[in-house]
Amino acid sequence: MADRVWHSLLFELGLLFISVPIMAAYLSISLWQAFWLDIGFVVFYLVFNYCYTYLYEKFFYASRG
Repeated sequence: MADRVWHSLLFELGLLFISVPIMAAYLSISLWQAFWLDIGFVVFYLVFNYCYTYLYEKFFYASRG
């Protein structure tokens, strides 16, 4: 479980650093506004990624062993 949490956190952190400047430039908003906008996406997808991975492992790998 700890590996799953670290993978999700590091993935979202890397995505945050890439997407904030792009969102700020595209939407013509400040980096601070783009950061908070992206935090909303990060929180949603962090929870989604964790739940999806957990359920995938539970349903598809439980029958194998």
